[in-house]
Amino acid sequence: MKTKMIFTVLAAFAVTIFGASGALAQNAKMTGSQTDLQFLDMMLMHHSDGVKMAQMGVDKAQNADVKALAQKMADGQQKDIGEMQKMRDEHFSGQPKQEMMMVKKREMTSEMMEKMAEEDMRKLEAASGAEFDRTFLDVFMKHHQMALDMSKEETSRGKDAEVKKKAREIISVQTKEMGEMKRLKTRVAAKG
Repeated sequence: MKTKMIFTVLAAFAVTIFGASGALAQNAKMTGSQTDLQFLDMMLMHHSDGVKMAQMGVDKAQNADVKALAQKMADGQQKDIGEMQKMRDEHFSGQPKQEMMMVKKREMTSEMMEKMAEEDMRKLEAASGAEFDRTFLDVFMKHHQMALDMSKEETSRGKDAEVKKKAREIISVQTKEMGEMKRLKTRVAAKG
């Protein structure tokens, strides 16, 4: 009888200890990957807004080069969305959606990002002709800069190698696109 009671107490103790250590391990993993998860969730939202704005560029741009770049950006960001969603599903399944990320030591929330996107969309909707092309390039350069800042944060603070690799790809692609937009802006401004 005494042996059975000791065994029951030891079993309960083991379940408690191993259960707690499993929870601690899960929390430690989550803490180590918090930046990665924040990056994926915030960048998925950012790219989704980018695809909408780029599509507007495809539909409304006057300049053929602006229109072609808008299509290229829409396609590229749509591809990124699929890849990042897959990473999120594989590495962070069941984790709650993240609504903020530290960028340049400041808190960037999904609500702030959504307000900026709405303001940018209003600017694009209101513009037409050559003014649209200039506005589109201005808006998208600002949009890309935010993506670059978020991606640099991930490369310096993230833990997941696959997510960091995606952040480096975004930096590479969007830095080149920023250069294209600056060159196009000079040409569009000259045509006036």
